[in-house]
Formats: sequence, C-alpha cells, structure tokens
Amino acid sequence: MTGRYDVVIAGGGPSGSAAAWQAAQSGARVAVLDKAEFPRDKPCGDGLTARAVSYLQKMGLADEVATYHRVNRVTVFSPSEWELTFPRRPGMPDHGHTVSRTHLDTVLLKHAESAGAEVYQGAEVAGPELDARGRVVGVVLKSGEKVLGDAVIAADGAYSPIKRALKLDSQYNGYSAIAIRSEMNLNRPDNDSLDIYLKLLFQGDQLPGYGWVFPMGGSRFNIGLGYVNSYKNWQSINATQFLGDFLRTLPAEWEVPPIEELKKNKSVRAWRLPMGFTAWPPWRPGVLFAGDALGAGKPVSGAGISKALESGLTAGECAVAALVNGGPDDFTNYEQRMRAAWGREYRRGRFFNKLAGNPAIASAGLKALDNRTFRDLLLKSMYKKAQSPQHT
Repeated sequence: MTGRYDVVIAGGGPSGSAAAWQAAQSGARVAVLDKAEFPRDKPCGDGLTARAVSYLQKMGLADEVATYHRVNRVTVFSPSEWELTFPRRPGMPDHGHTVSRTHLDTVLLKHAESAGAEVYQGAEVAGPELDARGRVVGVVLKSGEKVLGDAVIAADGAYSPIKRALKLDSQYNGYSAIAIRSEMNLNRPDNDSLDIYLKLLFQGDQLPGYGWVFPMGGSRFNIGLGYVNSYKNWQSINATQFLGDFLRTLPAEWEVPPIEELKKNKSVRAWRLPMGFTAWPPWRPGVLFAGDALGAGKPVSGAGISKALESGLTAGECAVAALVNGGPDDFTNYEQRMRAAWGREYRRGRFFNKLAGNPAIASAGLKALDNRTFRDLLLKSMYKKAQSPQHT
C-alpha cells in the first residue's frame, strides 16, 4: 500500500466492490481495504431482486448471475396466501435470484480487482486521516498504517468507523431494522418463490417486519425474520428466541430443525440494517458514504443488496467525476444523484416506519392488506408505478 491513490475504499462488500469496479473502469488508481479474508460469511437474506440482478448484469456479471438459483415470484402470507410476479420493465429482468453472500461478495471483490483495483484483505480501517482543515485525505488502519487518497469512499458497514470518528448523523434521522437468519436443509422440494410471512407477533403485538423462507437450491433454504426499531419494545425482543418461535409455525412436514440445533452448527446470525439515510448529506469534504454506512437499506422491505450496488456504483462514478472537474472538497454531485434516485421513496419510508411502529396501526394495515379488494387496487397501482419511465 505504497504511494497515493485516486480513490481509497474502506470495505469490500457489495457497495465497496461496486464503487471500486466503477472507479477503476474510469482509469482511476483504486485501493480497496477490508478487515476480512475472503471468502467470509456474511449474514443476509441472500435474495437478489430484479433490480439487483440488473446492476450485476451491467457490471458484466450476467453469465455468473445466471448460475444462481432463479426465483420468478413472491408468495405472501398475510395470513391469506397471494402471489406477486416481478413487474416487466424495459431493459430489466423479470426475475430474481438467490445466492449466499459468502460467494457473491467474493465474486464482486475479484471483479473489482480484475478491473484494476488493488485489493488488500486483512486490512482493518480504524478511521479517517484528516488534514489541517479537517478534510478526509485517507484512512488509518488498525495497524497504524496510513493509506492516502484524493477521495475516500466509506463502504465500511452499519458500524462505520469512519462515520463514527467524524461524529456524523443525519438530518433525516434514519432508522434501523434488526434481522436474524439461519440456513438449513428442509424436506421440501426446491421452488422458484420467495415466501414472505407478514403476520409477525411479539407478545400479541403486530410488528413492523416480516419473516421469510428463501430457496437457495439443492433443498437448502435461508429462513429468517426482521423488524424495525420503531416498535417501542424492540429491545425486549430476544431475536434468537423469536426466530425459534417463527420456525415452529412452519409446516411440520418440512422437518425444520429446532433453533437449539441450528445454534450449535453456528448457522444462526443476526445483523443490523440501517435504512432511510443514517448519514446525510452523504458526503463530507474528501469522503462519500455508500451501502450500510449511508443507511441505504430499502424502506419497508429492507432489501440491501440492490441499494448497496447502486450507491457504490454512483459513489465511484461521482468521486472520479468530482476529482477530474472540481476536487475532493465538494461531492454535491453524489448528493444530487442520491436525492433524485431515492429521496421520495425514503421520505415515504421514514413516515410509514413511524406509523408502523404502533402495533394497532400495524395490525390495521395488515388487515387492510389481507382484504383482496384493497390489495388488488394497491398492487395495480404498484405495478403501474414500477413500469413508469422513472422506475425502469
């Protein structure tokens, strides 16, 4: 890690790797630093939405993605059963996939490296390096070594050391979801459906969240649940016990292993998913935030991979453009792009998050969604919106 880089990226997950690939494609000298040695386990729902697939295709990974387990629909239990298909949008796939983050993240990091990025594993970023004016001019590793760059992209996760060191907050007061999952083999045939369970109760309260059962291929499934911290008693929830309660509601013929067995094989993993912009503006002089460090999780669903890829690609592009045309003191171009792409969606998400934290309102919303007439009108509106030019 000698010399100076055009772009230094803290974090080699999807947002960091996407940023590195994008910046390297532009001819920038790029360094990616991650504390882990890849492949490494990463807890996630492991689902790729159609939009996530489209970003991977744009990055030249279409053939790779085609090898992953394909899903063509979403089956929702609210508690009545109904089905969604992925909307048909010009230039976008009409399907999704599932793949373990252990595999996907390794593929993305190697892809960034093949584009010219210099990748350093086992290199833990402890915080930013600042100049006399307080501008970020690089990062400091836990070892004490400094890596300097004209621009830094903080893709260092939900607990971003760079964001913490700069004591950043968000004027939008973003929020978080708590998620937990386990992977297991079931006595159930593979299918092409992402199953979502909306009736998620804790001590009689309807939670703002859902459970999921995602097929991974080979009779292996990712099963988990997530809930948003707008629920007043969210800290009282023992996530592992709650997952065990959810597993016991699934069909007996699937032969779902008990939570105690899953804990022993260490497949139960929990994580925090920041949503609704937990860092805003999404930049400070010298540094841009992407992925979980930005709070990029999709409101309502919590889908994080597509948002990580989009924010990473945009951050990489905007960093290089700013360095070429104005310098590292101003990344307003990135702020404008993120606001245009997500502003309205995230504003609505923050509003509904607050409402859904009230169990009575969450329960009323679930009852409305379980009403077929109301649901059909809502879905018709959603599909129409998805097919509009600004959402393709």
